[in-house]
Amino acid sequence: MSRMKDLAIALDEYADYLKANYNQRGYSRPDRQLTVEFDMGSKFIKVIIGHTGDTSRSSHSFIVLGEYKTAKATFKHGDILKSASWRAPAKNFARGNIMENEYGSISWTGA
Repeated sequence: MSRMKDLAIALDEYADYLKANYNQRGYSRPDRQLTVEFDMGSKFIKVIIGHTGDTSRSSHSFIVLGEYKTAKATFKHGDILKSASWRAPAKNFARGNIMENEYGSISWTGA
């Protein structure tokens, strides 16, 4: 299995986890379901959440593509980073890893 196929499966599982978390908390209604989108960048994949029937969306988290180093931390492929803004992740530490199905305390509201 190729690395991209592994990533696609891991992204689907992450989306399913977020939707299940949303539903477990009792927010789901037939006319309002959580939507999860992925926006591929060169270093990160932005995870965007919204709701059916609503045009507003928000940046939920970022997924690291490949190895990524900062002055304070080194991140590995699949690490989940908290969203610092619409365009950038918080680069202090990983909140989990989608390749290892480790979601820590991540919920549908954020990483």
